[in-house]
Amino acid sequence: MQTAIFTKVFGERTLEKAFELSARVGYDAVELMCREPHFGVSTTDRRAKQLKSTLDDYGLEVAGLGTYTGRYVDVTEEQSEAEIADLERFL
Repeated sequence: MQTAIFTKVFGERTLEKAFELSARVGYDAVELMCREPHFGVSTTDRRAKQLKSTLDDYGLEVAGLGTYTGRYVDVTEEQSEAEIADLERFL
């Protein structure tokens, strides 16, 4: 069984620092908070590759993505489409 930690618990710390601390205390993986300042929808492909390299350096995997999407019932169709577009960016 693997253990993972949600990067939101690291608050405003950088993902690099979150990865370092996660590995140091023995986690196997992280769930990325998909909002700034961690892994927002505006994260570039280059930045994502840098983060992947850092994860590899610490021996960590990504267990999941906290995308914060799915509030489709209480919003307009346009807002729902924007949420879906954000979700597709993460995929």
